[in-house]
Amino acid sequence: PLLLPLIETYSYVFLGGVYEQYAKFVSYLFFIYALILLYYLIKRVASDNFALLLTYFLSSVPLYIYSASSGYSDIPLVFYSGLGILYLYQSAAKNSNNLFKVGCLLLCLGAWTKKEGLAILLIGFIYWLLFLKPASGDKLNKIVFFILSVILINAPWLIFAKYYGLAGDNIYSLNAIGNYPLVISKIKVIASFALHSLFDVNRWNIFWFIFTLALFYKKRHILKEKYLLSVIATYVVILIIVYSICINRDINWLLVTTFDRIVLVFIPWIIYLIGVLFSGDFSYGYSNQRREGT
Repeated sequence: PLLLPLIETYSYVFLGGVYEQYAKFVSYLFFIYALILLYYLIKRVASDNFALLLTYFLSSVPLYIYSASSGYSDIPLVFYSGLGILYLYQSAAKNSNNLFKVGCLLLCLGAWTKKEGLAILLIGFIYWLLFLKPASGDKLNKIVFFILSVILINAPWLIFAKYYGLAGDNIYSLNAIGNYPLVISKIKVIASFALHSLFDVNRWNIFWFIFTLALFYKKRHILKEKYLLSVIATYVVILIIVYSICINRDINWLLVTTFDRIVLVFIPWIIYLIGVLFSGDFSYGYSNQRREGT
């Protein structure tokens, strides 16, 4: 997908030459914009101070900061796809057309940023359909808007890539289907690597452990957040299938080079989920009155 390469190309044109270190500044912009939007989204369900605290947690994750300086497309994916899911979530909760449209546009741009964005686009919209109130009269209009957004934003690139035979690395294969011992061994490697990576303080800092404990503390309430839980669980299952069945490269090498970057998109979902679960504990009079009036 061409979104980030096109942005960098325009940056080179503006700079008058190929200055890669300056073009990477685009990733920092996405980093800042993601923090601003996440703060805005959390502020709609919790107090301003609590939203600011959770936004600070995101900005302090070492892996997130490093990715912002790498120039890869992972931070733009977090901005578009990660936050797009949250906009769809709020659009269903508040039955807001504007939030829905913003969410659709962000998810479509996410699909134009990285291949994982296409999976998140489909997952997010399918579960939005499942958890949207059936009585909503404008449901059909929203479905039409979503389809038109996908066609207008993503179809031109897909047609262009197909016509000119553009393709990425040939790392996909279905040879593992039916080879159950191989698939099971890969899943064990994935699980072991994931546990080791996710509990590495150098990657995630101590706040990640605080979030984990917080989720256990609110275990009775977390099951009510079906949309976010379904999106996260489905995306995890897809990643396991891709890693264990569809990729023909060495699984250890692939995990080392890609795992941390792929799980970055989970961070806004987890932080927002914390905001929703603890909104009643950290909401105060003025902020609540202001939100009830918006």
